[in-house]
Amino acid sequence: MTVSASTITPIDQQWVSSVGSDSRVFALIDCNNFFVSCERLFQPWLNDVPVAVLSNNDACVVARSNEVKALGIKMGEPYFKNEKLLNAHNAKVFSANFPLYGDIAERVSATLARYAPNIEVYSIDEAFLQIDSLNIRDFNAWAKHVAAEVAKDVGIPVSVGVGPSKTLAKVAVERVKKNPELLGGYSLAEDRVLRGKKLAAEQEDALRWLPLEDIWGVGRRYSARLHRLGLRSAYDVSQLSDEWVLNNMTIRGLRTIRELRGESCIPLDTFEDDNQQKTLSVTRMFGHKVVSLAELEAAVASFSARAASRLRRKEQLAWQGSVFIRAEMPERRHKFMYKGFQLATPSSFTSDVIKAAHKALRDVYDPDLRYRKAGVILNSLVGEDEQQLSLFGEENQAERMQEEIALMKAMDDISLRYGKKSITYAAEIYASKRWKSKQNRMSPAYTIRWNQIPRVKIA
Repeated sequence: MTVSASTITPIDQQWVSSVGSDSRVFALIDCNNFFVSCERLFQPWLNDVPVAVLSNNDACVVARSNEVKALGIKMGEPYFKNEKLLNAHNAKVFSANFPLYGDIAERVSATLARYAPNIEVYSIDEAFLQIDSLNIRDFNAWAKHVAAEVAKDVGIPVSVGVGPSKTLAKVAVERVKKNPELLGGYSLAEDRVLRGKKLAAEQEDALRWLPLEDIWGVGRRYSARLHRLGLRSAYDVSQLSDEWVLNNMTIRGLRTIRELRGESCIPLDTFEDDNQQKTLSVTRMFGHKVVSLAELEAAVASFSARAASRLRRKEQLAWQGSVFIRAEMPERRHKFMYKGFQLATPSSFTSDVIKAAHKALRDVYDPDLRYRKAGVILNSLVGEDEQQLSLFGEENQAERMQEEIALMKAMDDISLRYGKKSITYAAEIYASKRWKSKQNRMSPAYTIRWNQIPRVKIA
C-alpha cells in the first residue's frame, strides 16, 4: 500500500524534526487478538469475557481472547476438543466473519496512512511502516501515540513496536504484548534526542527475554535444532557465527540473525515495483459431504464468481486457472483431483471463469466419491491495461469485451450497494446448500451490510 506523504496531517507533524537519518527504522503495528477485538468492538459486554473465534466450517480455534489463552487452549486446536471447557467458563464462541474483519483491517490501514508514506500490509492484522524518513525525535512516544490514535479512530487495540530492522520491530511488539505498562508502544530504535547509548543495552535485554521459538522467521524445525545446542533465547541465537548459520540455516536464516543484531536485511515491501499478485484462490471446506455434480458445480461457480470479483477489484486479469476437489477416503485418507484450464484471452469476466472451471471440474469428477473441499485458483495474472484481443477470435470481440466490462461494472455496483449475493449467476444457485461451510455462530456484518448496521435507541 502506498500513500502520498501529503496525507500526513498537521497533528502528526509534532513527532517530526528536521534532523536527517542515515539508518532504517521500522514500525510494526499488530492488532491485539484481532478477530476477537472485532467481535468486541460492537459487543462491548464481551470485554473481560472469554471469547474464541473459529475457522471455516467451525472446525478449529483461530483467535483467542486473553481469557481463553489462560484456559490453556492453543491456537489451531479443534473446537470439539475444547467445547466443554469453553462452555464451563461461559465463553462466547463465534464463526469467523471475514468480511467484517477485512473491513475493520482497512480502517486500521487508513489510520496508519497518516503516519508514514509507505505501508506494507503484512497480514490482515499486521502492518509494517518505514519511518526513518520522518525524522521522529522520540520513537517511544510516537509508538504510544499511534497505538492510542488507532484505538480512538477504529476502536481496535494494537501493539506498536519500533526497531532498526523489521525483526527487531517484531521483538519490540512481543514485549508490548506482555507488558501492559508500556501503553501499547515500545522502541528498540535509537532516538535522535532522548536515548543515545542506552539503546544497545535495551536491545540485548529484549533479546535475552525473547524465547528463540518466538523469533520471527525461525520455524519449528530450526527451533528444535537450536534447543539441542543449548540455545534458549533470541540473544543466544544472535551470537551464532555467520558461517555456522549459513551452513545450517541457509541464507534466509542468516538474514534473520543479522536482523536480530540490528542490521536491516528485509526491506519494506510496498509492491511498488510489482503491483500485481501472481495467483488468486478461493477455496472452502464443505459443511457436509457432497456427492452430486450439480452441487459441486454450484460451489465452483460461486468460488469462480468470487475470484473474478477480486480480480476486478485489483484491476487484474487471469490467463489461466485450475479447479481442485478433495474427496474423503477410508482410514482418514484424502484424494485430490486437479485440472487446469486456459482462458481464450486474459479476462476477469465471471462467465468466462465459470465456464472454464466447470469444464475442468467435469473432467476430474468421480460420481463414486464423496467430497469435502473444492477450490478455484487463478494464475498468470496481468494488469487490466494488458488486456488484448484473440488473433483468431470473433469479428465483434472488441464490442463484446466492452459489453462484458459494462455488465461486470453494473453487477459490482449492485453488490456494493445492496450486499453480496444480491445479484448472482444462475450457475451459483442450487436447492441444497450442503456445500456451504458451517457458520452457525456468525455475528452480524456490522459495517458492510445496511440491514445489519447497529441501531442506537435513545431513551
